[in-house]
Amino acid sequence: MTDTDAEIEDTNRRKLIATGIKSDDVRPSAAVVRAVFGARSQRGRLRPGNDDHYLVLRLAQRLDSIVTSLASVDLPVPFEQYAYGAVVADGIGQNGTGSVAARLAIGTLTTLALRFGHWNMRIDPRTAADVIERSEWLYRRTSDAIFQRSHAEPQLAGMAAALTGIYSVGTDLFVAHSGHSRCYLFRDGKLVQLTRDHTLRERRAISPHPIPIGQAIEDASHILTHAIGADASDPGVVVEHFRLVDDDSVLLCTNGLTDAVREDVIADVLASRRAPAEQCDVLIDRAVANNVQDDATIVIANYHVPALTAEAE
Repeated sequence: MTDTDAEIEDTNRRKLIATGIKSDDVRPSAAVVRAVFGARSQRGRLRPGNDDHYLVLRLAQRLDSIVTSLASVDLPVPFEQYAYGAVVADGIGQNGTGSVAARLAIGTLTTLALRFGHWNMRIDPRTAADVIERSEWLYRRTSDAIFQRSHAEPQLAGMAAALTGIYSVGTDLFVAHSGHSRCYLFRDGKLVQLTRDHTLRERRAISPHPIPIGQAIEDASHILTHAIGADASDPGVVVEHFRLVDDDSVLLCTNGLTDAVREDVIADVLASRRAPAEQCDVLIDRAVANNVQDDATIVIANYHVPALTAEAE
């Protein structure tokens, strides 16, 4: 029995109609880039309490089809997108007020970001500019909150905080900074400091003119020119935009670590094939062995960036 031309035509027509709509499985970089974090904080040997605090967040975004007349084969494969945020705060103040400043800085920054943040998951030049502008605004409002609290309650007078944070979406990394906590990037065996300390020593180093500071000031590396909550007008926040590649490690730390552990030692630890949490332990152990005097806090993120398509980039 052979099919007639009409039957063959009907079969081909039905096959064409029944064929699923093939959509390209294109995923943005935020859907494929992943970060693994580790963190640890250690009270300084000469400190009565630990005035450092830290926070790591992950923001997830997913689109699900609830009701549709389409078959599943006609729909794009659902995926989740992730953005990551991390911040370290070094509180400044006496008798526990530094810890209050660090807690208030992180808590206020997070609350403001959740309330007013746009949480961009697709970064282009326009959204990158928006992230930078909004980050500056969030830092200034956080600084205002600490400044007002310190002047409203006499026992909290003079408190402030060095605050350094990151926000990453896919391969885009934004670093916001005020004070002398630092952000480093470790890539291909090289450790690069992404932030510049807001200290009197750094100001003297970059100034084209001599800055008189008086002979009584010896420790210029710990005298801050900017900090969150220290000034009613300008916390001196700097926000910069970088691009991540596979196996990058980003290190946030307070100055307790960098005062006690040399950068070449930090680079050696980050070069080891260990999980970020274990690298944090090793670095803190090195700081303790070197009699770290100030509180030391570390957050390390290691990024996995698979080969991305042109569309994802």
